[in-house]
Amino acid sequence: MVNLGGSDYDQAWSEAVARCKRTLGEEDYEIVSAIESPDKLASAIKELERQSTRSGVSRLLQNVLPHLEKLRIFTALVLLGHHNVSAALVWGVTSLLIQLASQSEQTLHTIAHLLDDLGQSLAAFEIEMNSMNSDGMDLDEELAATFFNLLVDIMLDSVDVIRFFRKADDMHTAMELLGWPKVRDKLTKTLQKLQTKVEHLKRVAEVQRMTRYNRTRDAQMNNLSERLTSLESGHPMTSRCNMLPFESNPYFYGR
Repeated sequence: MVNLGGSDYDQAWSEAVARCKRTLGEEDYEIVSAIESPDKLASAIKELERQSTRSGVSRLLQNVLPHLEKLRIFTALVLLGHHNVSAALVWGVTSLLIQLASQSEQTLHTIAHLLDDLGQSLAAFEIEMNSMNSDGMDLDEELAATFFNLLVDIMLDSVDVIRFFRKADDMHTAMELLGWPKVRDKLTKTLQKLQTKVEHLKRVAEVQRMTRYNRTRDAQMNNLSERLTSLESGHPMTSRCNMLPFESNPYFYGR
């Protein structure tokens, strides 16, 4: 992974899109290009669920939908401010991946499990980003580039899984082929990297919060020290509470 800035995001994304097109081929690239938004992705999954005659497949497809919402939020946050980067391919690749996997309940179960891992990491990312936003903290450029690269890697690894599924004669036996562990493990490692980086984000945010707390505390202590110094020097700070003249009422000893 490399640190990115400015137009580098545009170039990196363009290269990823070009690689997807080469890997998928013209026909599948047209299929994924037709799913242009997360709403169309959700509609495509719901249509698969409606058409399915197997209760196990329908249940797995229902479980997938919440994770896709987390992917939408993650993608929006990662690409925030990069108006020339279109996330359309993310939705199309995800849709085709699930569509192919749904031909076999066992295969869909494996893909759904990977999407569950993805969803959990993205949920933790969303929570931390909301917390940072509430505290007035921003994602630093290095971490922003890291999460962008991870989004690209997830998309490219998913494309490799699609290509593998396309080469399988039968989706019911696809995961029994010799090449499956390599393809699966590549995507699994990327998801593990995402989880690690989300945990790192939590630690970074906590350090920032502690630093801000210490600065605030130090400022308060310095202010208190200045007040004490002022009192000791014989020039007390103006107070709304003053001593009443003792001579005006010899029987009154209050303030």
